[in-house]
Amino acid sequence: MQKIDPVTQRPQLDAQGKEVTEKVEMLTGFKPVNVFDVSQTKGKELANLRAIIRDDIKDNHRAAELYSSLSNHIGKKMDIRESADDFKDQPKIRGYYDRVNNAIRFNPDVENTTMKLKTLIHEYAHAQLHRMTVL
Repeated sequence: MQKIDPVTQRPQLDAQGKEVTEKVEMLTGFKPVNVFDVSQTKGKELANLRAIIRDDIKDNHRAAELYSSLSNHIGKKMDIRESADDFKDQPKIRGYYDRVNNAIRFNPDVENTTMKLKTLIHEYAHAQLHRMTVL
């Protein structure tokens, strides 16, 4: 895999101008394992995250401030932008993490800043898990 410069986010080049590569450990499959269903367990009722983080969250000023601050902070290390072209085939998707370019893409049709903040946090988590980028 190409070695990416952490500052420029471009492929690193050696003294001869050739791209530097590195070995990267990647998950390439899944192994079936036994799991428990929540109905097979005892204890306090689990929180329903869907009730807490709903898809119809109202837009508000504080969410807009948080979105702006977080996107500015993350944007110093990653490419974050809205691009309608990226969502032609799947218009209902709010955003995604582009692993190849270490970038977060947003669907410009999402106007609710609170939903953009939720999406930014979600996609940034993917960036942290998949690239182990430290910001």
